[in-house]
Amino acid sequence: HHYDNARALARKDSCICGGVTDDYTRRAKHWRSDWLGPFASWQDARVNGSGGVFYFGAMWFSVVSLAEVAREDTASAVGVKEFLLLTAAAGVLQSVAGVQPLLVLRPTGPVVLMLVQLFELTKLFWPVEETLEPAELRVQLTTQRFLQFTAVVGAFVGLFMAVIASFELSRWYEPTHVANGIPL
Repeated sequence: HHYDNARALARKDSCICGGVTDDYTRRAKHWRSDWLGPFASWQDARVNGSGGVFYFGAMWFSVVSLAEVAREDTASAVGVKEFLLLTAAAGVLQSVAGVQPLLVLRPTGPVVLMLVQLFELTKLFWPVEETLEPAELRVQLTTQRFLQFTAVVGAFVGLFMAVIASFELSRWYEPTHVANGIPL
C-alpha cells in the first residue's frame, strides 16, 4: 500500500534533493521507451495518437473556458492568449522536468480562482483613485499592480515548492483520510 511505502520513505535517510535525484535515477533507464514507445509501431502510434488528441481536446476546451473566466474576472488583466501560452509552457516544462512524458495535474481551475482572488486583493490593498482620468489609465495601473503582485506571489510559491522538493518534506506526509483502508 501507498501508506506503507510513505512510512518506509519517511524513515529513509535523505539528503538535499535526494528524492529528485532518486526519481531521475529510477526513471532514466525508461527514458527512451517513455518518449519513443508510443510510436514504436503503427498500432501504438494510432492508439496513442487518438489518446493524445483526446487529451488535447479535453485540456484545450477547459483551459480556454477557464481563461475566459479569468479574463472577465480580472478586467482583461489576464487574457486568453496569455493563459493558453503559460499553460502550454508549464505543461511542456512539467512533462520534461517531471520525469514523465504524460503528467496531467489539471491545476487550471485553482489557478483561475487564485488569479481572481489576487486581482481582488490588488484592488483592496492598492486602490487606484476613482478621480484618475481617463478610466483606461485606472485599468492600466490596476493591471500593472496586479501583474507585479502575481509575479511576487508566483516567485514565493515557486521558492516554497523548491524548498519542499529539496528537503523531501513530502516523505513526512501521513494521510489523514482513509476510505476502505486506502489513504486518500
